[in-house]
Amino acid sequence: MKKNLLIIALLLGAFAGNAQNVAKEAAGLYYGQLFISIQDEITDNNAVPMEGQSIVIEAQSNNTVKFALYNFSLAEGFSLGDIVLENIPVSKDANGKITFGKNNPVRFAFMDGNILADASINSTGSYVDKGDARVDVDVVWVQEGGVDIPIYVRFLGSKATLQVPNSDFESWVHTNEPGNGWYSFHSASGSQAGTGRGLSEPLTTQVTGSNAYSGTSVQIESKWVGILFFGANANGNLTTGRINMGSTTPADASNHNFSDTNSENCCRFEGRPDSVAYFATYKRGQSGDYRGRLHAILHGDIDYKDPSESAENKAQYLIAEATVYADVTDKWTRFVGPFKYTGIEGDKTYMLCSFTTNETPGATVGDVMRIDNVEFIYNSELASFTYDGKKQTIATNMKLENETYDATKVKLTSTGHAATILTSYDKDNALLTITVRGQNAAEKPSNVHVYTVQFKKEETGISTISAPTTNGSSVYDIQGRRVMPTSKGIYIIGGKKVLR
Repeated sequence: MKKNLLIIALLLGAFAGNAQNVAKEAAGLYYGQLFISIQDEITDNNAVPMEGQSIVIEAQSNNTVKFALYNFSLAEGFSLGDIVLENIPVSKDANGKITFGKNNPVRFAFMDGNILADASINSTGSYVDKGDARVDVDVVWVQEGGVDIPIYVRFLGSKATLQVPNSDFESWVHTNEPGNGWYSFHSASGSQAGTGRGLSEPLTTQVTGSNAYSGTSVQIESKWVGILFFGANANGNLTTGRINMGSTTPADASNHNFSDTNSENCCRFEGRPDSVAYFATYKRGQSGDYRGRLHAILHGDIDYKDPSESAENKAQYLIAEATVYADVTDKWTRFVGPFKYTGIEGDKTYMLCSFTTNETPGATVGDVMRIDNVEFIYNSELASFTYDGKKQTIATNMKLENETYDATKVKLTSTGHAATILTSYDKDNALLTITVRGQNAAEKPSNVHVYTVQFKKEETGISTISAPTTNGSSVYDIQGRRVMPTSKGIYIIGGKKVLR
C-alpha cells in the first residue's frame, strides 16, 4: 500500500512539475501587432493593426501565468493605462499548443476613474504555439446608466529573442561545432572552405564547463594550418553567424564572419541589451599584450560582415556594438562590457557575435581560449528623476512632502536602453509608485526595481483646484488629456464619449 501511495505521489509531483513547465514555456516578451474594434468583433475587414506593440506573459505558481498589456491605447496617442490579468491557467495539447483557461473579468479604472472597464482573456481563441502568440482580450467599457460598450482586442506576434540560444554550450551537433546558435569552421563557406574547413575544424573543441561539477564549454585555439609548406596562421573563431574563408592571407577582407540571414547561421534578436558578459579562461601562445575578444554587433536586415563591412552599410544598419576582451587567466573569470548604441533602428534585427583568440588576424599561434555562459544583460534601475525641473536624489523611498503631485511635472529615465518605466499614483495616500522593468523581466521576474515618492497629502476640508468639470466629472479629449471643452468636438465625460 505504501508503495502504491509513493508511486501516486511521484506521479502527481511529476505532473505538477510538467504543468509548471508549460507556464515557463509560455513566459516571455512578445512583439507584434494589436488590433482593436469597438462594438464589432474583429475581422479581416474592420481592424487596422497598430504596429510595434508588445505583451508580457510571466509564469506564476500552480500552472498559471500573468498577462500584461502595458500602456493600452484605443488609438495612437489615446493611452488609457495598463491591463494586467493574473492567475490565468495554461495547458498544452497533444500538438504542443499552449492554451489559456477560463478566467474571470477584472475591473480597471482609467483616467482618474472616469473610465471603468472589465477585461479578461478570451480562452476560445487565445494560444501560444511554437513561439507565436494570439491573445484575444475581451474588454467591456462600463457605462453607468447606459449600455456597456464591448471592445475587442487582439494581439498577434512572436516571442522576442533576448539571449543567443545554446550560450551554455551544452548542446553539440558536431565534435568541432556546438551548433544551435554557435558556429565555427565546420560550417564555413567561401572559396577556400573546401580545403580550409577540414584543416581548421580541430581549432574548435568541446571541453569541461565553468561549473567543474557538470556541463561543457567551448575551446578555440590558434594554430598554423596547411599542407606541407603551404599554409597560414589561423585564429580560433566562434560566431553566431557563418565564417567565410575567402583567402589564404589571414588579413584579407574576404576572410570574415557574417550573418547568413537565409540560413540557420544567423541569430534573429529582438533584445536591446545594455551589456554582454561571458566566462572565459585565456592563455597566450606567444609573447605580447594581446587578448582574447568578443565582438557583438546588433544590426539590421542585411548579411552584415565582421570585420569588413562597408562604411555605407555601417551607417545604415549598425544599431549597437560591444567589445569585451578576455585577459590572461587560468581560472574561469567573468568578463563584462557595455553596448554602445548608434541611434539607428530596424524592424528585423540580428545579433552577430564573434569570439577570437586574437583580434589581429593570423598574428599568433598557440593561443587557447575557453568560453562559457554568454549572457546579455538588461538594466532595470532608475537613472534620473526630476520633478518640476528639479533633479531629485534617487532612493528606494523618496519624499516630496511639500509638493502637490502633478503627473506633467514628473520626468524619469532608466539605466536600461529598452527598460519599461511604469507609474501609478495612490491619490488617497499621495504616493507615487515607479516600477522599472528590464526588457527581459518576463523571463527573469527579479529584474524589476520599484521606487516610491511620498507627495503632500490633501488636507481635510480644503478643496483643491482641478480641471473644469461637467456635472461633477472631469473632461478629457480623445487623446486622454484633461481639458476645458471650449470648442466643438468629441470629449470623454464621466466615462462616456460625448459630442459637444
